[in-house]
Amino acid sequence: MRILFVEIYVKTTEPMGIMLLSALAKQKGHQTFLHILLQGDLREALEKIKPDIVAYSAMTGDHRYFLEANKIVKNYNKSIFTIMGGKHPTFFPEILRASDLDAICIGEGDDAWPELLSVLENKGDINDISNIMTRENSAIFKLRNRCSNLDNLPFLDYDICYRNTPLGKMLKRTIMTSRGCPYSCTYCFNHIYNKMYHGKGPVVVRQSVERVIGEAKYLISHWPTKFIKFYDDDFVLKLDDWLREFSERWPEEIGLPFHCLLRANVIAREPEILVLLKKAGVKSVMMSVESGNDYVRNHLFKRNMSKDELRQAFKKCWDLGIHTFSLAILGVPISKTKEREFNLPNSLKRDIESLDINLEIHSTLAEYPILVPYPRTEIGEYCRKNGFFDGNFDNFTVSYQSKSLLTCFTLKEKMIQQNLFMLGSIIQLFSGSRNGFMRMLVTPLRWLVINCLIKLPFGKFYLIFYVLTVNYLYQAKLYRSDAFSWVGCFKNIFPLLRLNYFKQFEKTKK
Repeated sequence: MRILFVEIYVKTTEPMGIMLLSALAKQKGHQTFLHILLQGDLREALEKIKPDIVAYSAMTGDHRYFLEANKIVKNYNKSIFTIMGGKHPTFFPEILRASDLDAICIGEGDDAWPELLSVLENKGDINDISNIMTRENSAIFKLRNRCSNLDNLPFLDYDICYRNTPLGKMLKRTIMTSRGCPYSCTYCFNHIYNKMYHGKGPVVVRQSVERVIGEAKYLISHWPTKFIKFYDDDFVLKLDDWLREFSERWPEEIGLPFHCLLRANVIAREPEILVLLKKAGVKSVMMSVESGNDYVRNHLFKRNMSKDELRQAFKKCWDLGIHTFSLAILGVPISKTKEREFNLPNSLKRDIESLDINLEIHSTLAEYPILVPYPRTEIGEYCRKNGFFDGNFDNFTVSYQSKSLLTCFTLKEKMIQQNLFMLGSIIQLFSGSRNGFMRMLVTPLRWLVINCLIKLPFGKFYLIFYVLTVNYLYQAKLYRSDAFSWVGCFKNIFPLLRLNYFKQFEKTKK
């Protein structure tokens, strides 16, 4: 069968879910294709490919574009089987009733997807396939066990991404070594996922070091590669034998610099983790701050992480020469009653606390996503129950960089949040510098931003400097694999401007 995967736009990170599903389909002898909605006409792609199946992987916000695309598919040929997987249908299965999709995949698709393809090919009944929900089986839907052995999965189908998008020309490649997260951060889907899969397999599963090395060798042998981004939710959860083996074998057998995601409290507790990662060749790490306000970070977000732990972890990275990337979420609402009860500053002052902790810990780059109340998440339910969010997911955009979706903020407050998102990253360029003179400029720049610039309606102008800053730090610090090139840096500016303009100023209605 011929399977067409549909994406909205080319993101900076590979569509790894699609790449795995494509690899699983190819194992069964099927042909797979990729279409990017914002780079070509979908009807023309349908005419050319003549797919039997069209598949989408959707986050909340993405789903609007895919539903419109599905109308085009069904108008072209009603017999094409269409299915949506990903976080949005998993946590908002109501989308099936409100669309002309034939089915949705809930949870993992590793086993359900190949089974679905076999049943469709043989014209069988798909209603008995666990994890696949249709209108007919929604009342008796079954969820199968979690995948417990990632080594049994095929390597990702890198070709479907790199041959069809500009990502193939880049030298940074992405690998995932594990699945799952044991933490309960309320803004993330993992805590709902873990409840949904309770009793159906381990929360966290990891590939063997042998498998990770094997996939890296395969990737390097097929595509020019100078840097690896490990995209696991938590690359290291503790100091263990896996990490010790990885730190020995990666520099010997692969020898490429890499980036990974860590938790600051884990590093504060076991700083030797960073020593082993440095030995392995780590260039940069991401450690999320999430909020400079203790109440927001630990009560609302359930991060269970102190400011001292943040300071210790980032200082250890600084001392080892490891570049750091931090995140802090803006626009987190708290009722006036709770603010008085817990003696909390107002929303803007809490956002400024997040800016200040990032400036203090000298993160190389800090970004400031704006809170998105994703469906079924604890923070999403908190926003809905307190009247901060009207529950309309069709107003979601494709990015957390766009203005706040919460109804409790005025348009001016939303503009200030979005301006701080961009200007905060620019100030961080100075705070995270090893140059003492650059760091001296932080105080006057902070004053200028907080007291003047964030209040002005110049967001589209600030976007230019935000993109210049972030692109420079990506190229020169976080993902740098060899000698820095200004020419290579500026080649990406205009595509990144277009991408960020779309993400940050997307219209909420098509």
